Amino acid sequence: MTNTNEKRRAAIYARIPFPHDPSAQEALDLQVTLCQERAESQSYTIDAQHIYREIGGVLTAPDKREQFAALTTAAKRHEFDLVLVYSFGFLSSKQNHIQQATTALRQHGVVIEVLSDV
Repeated sequence: MTNTNEKRRAAIYARIPFPHDPSAQEALDLQVTLCQERAESQSYTIDAQHIYREIGGVLTAPDKREQFAALTTAAKRHEFDLVLVYSFGFLSSKQNHIQQATTALRQHGVVIEVLSDV
């Protein structure tokens, strides 16, 4: 039996909204690690160029953030099939921003897979 996830290409989007948090880099690294572990467990492949790390932008819509804009551009080029995020809360704290981000990626055939509902 073939694993249906075997050839899925994934990107990772990790974000910490508060740039002055002294543990921001550690928290960002932890998100990336957890997403990489999920990718490995699901046999997703991740190209290192598709690990997007962002610190800041607490009130900024995702499409106005540099790394999320780069992720969306890569999605338009069909460079991956899904985006792993630790939590929707790290994508944005605003529901309408989450909806906009999800819609923008789905337009290009990319889905968001969330690791935690925290």
